Amino acid sequence: MAICLLLILLLLSCQHMNILAENSALCFIIKYPTYQNFLFVQELTEDARKYHLDVFIMIDDNKLNLSKISNKYDFRLLRIENNQSRYYGYQKSIELGDNGREITSWDKALLYFTVLNKNYSFVWLIENDVFIPSVQAFRSLHQLYSNTSDLVVPNNTVNLIGKTSTWHWSMAADKLILPWASSMVNVVGFSQRMLVAIADYVRWLGEVPFHEFFFHSLAIHLNFTMVVPTELSTIAYR
Repeated sequence: MAICLLLILLLLSCQHMNILAENSALCFIIKYPTYQNFLFVQELTEDARKYHLDVFIMIDDNKLNLSKISNKYDFRLLRIENNQSRYYGYQKSIELGDNGREITSWDKALLYFTVLNKNYSFVWLIENDVFIPSVQAFRSLHQLYSNTSDLVVPNNTVNLIGKTSTWHWSMAADKLILPWASSMVNVVGFSQRMLVAIADYVRWLGEVPFHEFFFHSLAIHLNFTMVVPTELSTIAYR
């Protein structure tokens, strides 16, 4: 009942929000960055100036000395302490049991763009193991979908009846109403109203539901525009 009431409130608050990507951001989610990571992200950053997109890297390694790196490149390096992420409830987004890490750069990237920096009307989150063939390929992806979509994901599998015996569906039972939906989200794009909905849901629940079913399910519940681009169809787990 409480979840249904929350969704009604989210529908009312988000239905008139503009989804045009007037100012956008791309954030790479990287645990241990490498020199090769920095080179490609810098190349993409230089190209992104042409279409007003800011580029970030969220780093999971709290021991890395960023002062020796940040002045060499045009993209922004981000790092958030675990305690700050936990304070806002941004935790458990990729936790899969007792051996999983409770707070990761996924939680921190979501926190940054939904709470700490709400200046962007569209945000991409991309894991560092995703192969992007060229900066032009990403530019095309952004320009095609950022102005017309609330959620951009590689795939979308719907669980209508709430079957919990397969995959990780049992984790959704107490956190989301039916229907549920999922896919890998190593590339995902969010409109501003999707980011607002995520922030409100996390504030209510006190944690981030598992990311591979949270975004899709929430978008369906709110009747948001979800797009599965053919350009992302070749992405596979590795």
